[in-house]
Amino acid sequence: MEPTNGVPRITVVVNGAPRDVSDGATILDVARLCGLDDDERGVAIAHGGAVVPRAVWAEVPVSADDVVEVVRATAGG
Repeated sequence: MEPTNGVPRITVVVNGAPRDVSDGATILDVARLCGLDDDERGVAIAHGGAVVPRAVWAEVPVSADDVVEVVRATAGG
């Protein structure tokens, strides 16, 4: 992937769709890319099939072609 504004980019698969992120991005960066607020509740994120605890979202890097699933709980019946 070509750099944007001098920052190298990689592609990860988020909820089945390719998304470009900065090289060195973390699960937290992907969450923000999906429009999540840092304190939003009712959200689970899986990286490579394993749920990532919210406490370490900022520490878990993503790599090119990684698969990330972002799930939001919804109310209703």
